[in-house]
Order: sequence, then C-alpha cells, then structure tokens
Amino acid sequence: MMEKLELSVSHLMDLLQCPLCFWLSQRGMGRPSRPLPGILTQMDRVIKHYMNQFIEHPGGPTWFPFEIQRFVGCRKLEALDDTSKVVLRGTPDAIAIGKDNRCYVVDYKTASPKLETPEYYQLQLDAYAWLLEQNDFAPLGGAYLLYFSPLDSDISRRFFEFDVTAVRVEVNPKRIPPLLLRARNVLESRDPPPPSENCEWCAWRRKVRKFLSEFDADK
Repeated sequence: MMEKLELSVSHLMDLLQCPLCFWLSQRGMGRPSRPLPGILTQMDRVIKHYMNQFIEHPGGPTWFPFEIQRFVGCRKLEALDDTSKVVLRGTPDAIAIGKDNRCYVVDYKTASPKLETPEYYQLQLDAYAWLLEQNDFAPLGGAYLLYFSPLDSDISRRFFEFDVTAVRVEVNPKRIPPLLLRARNVLESRDPPPPSENCEWCAWRRKVRKFLSEFDADK
C-alpha cells in the first residue's frame, strides 16, 4: 500500500510550472525565495482586513455580482485522494455562500483584471474547488477572482483609491485527482523529469553549467 504523501496547492502550482523544479524542491533543492516588496504585503493585509468585515455576517459587499447569504473566512482545508493517496492542503481567501446555497471560491488579487484567467490562477481555483467539494461545501457554484486595482488618486490626501472587479471563473475540480497522481509519479521517480521549456530557473541552471564548463576549459 502506498504511503500518504502531503502536498499543498502551491506545490501543485509548482508542478504545473516546471516538473523538474517541483522534483528538486521536494528533495531540498527548491528555488531561491524572492522577498515580496513590503508594499504588497501591506496591501494584502489591508484588503483582508476590509473583506473580513463581511465574514460570518448576513449579506455581503454591495458591489458583489450576486446576493450573498454569507461569507466564510479563510480556513485550512485538506482532503485525501483515494487513488493517489495524496493529501492536498490549501487555504482559500474566502468562501461565498449564495442565496441559492451554492458555494463559491473567492480569491483576492492585487492586480489589474485579466481578460482571460491565467492558467496559474485557474489551477489554484480548481484545487480550492476540489477541496471545497471534499469538505462538504456543496453544491459548488464556481469561483470569483476579486481584483483590487489602484486608481489614479490625489495622494496629497495620503491614501490610494481602489477599484474592485469581480471576475467569475468556471472551475473543474475533476482535473485535480489526475494531477495528484502525476505529482506522486514524478516524486517517486528516481530520475529527474524533463524541465518545462519556458522555465527561467532551469534556463539559468543550464547557463551556469555552460559557463562553468567553459571556465574550467580555459584554465
């Protein structure tokens, strides 16, 4: 019987970006971390503080696209996939319960709204949707990306104005179990998988190897 393997939603997103980097990260060779600019961390904190006023209170923000029964705050969710024996963990920003009793994943983004949902975001939302279903948040209605975008403001008043755009996203929770099985297969392989063609980290590693090889040859 296979041993349980524990992964986070961000690990699945790493697998999507580059199987080789994912394989290496689970062996203690993760990508170097990049510190986030302090202003982004502060903005994230302000946004979550603002949205928390709607948590567990009837209704929701007046600008939300549909009438909300209640908001459920971010909570850690986990579920075991019986086929792959992988435990997936994740924490959505919020869960909206509509008047129709359908459950919606809600995720906050500090960015300009996108015409198309980036695949990176799509996988994140699909994974959260799967976790919701596995934790009895049903029936599932889909997901919303809430884009908080700064507007041109008179900063002499010492504040920025924001526009909030809610973008409805269809989700496909059924794509997650095959990805969990793929993650297990990749990690259990003794041989490293091929890198993604557009992985910047793998391209950098190749350049370093080439540079060091040429450097040694010139000695």
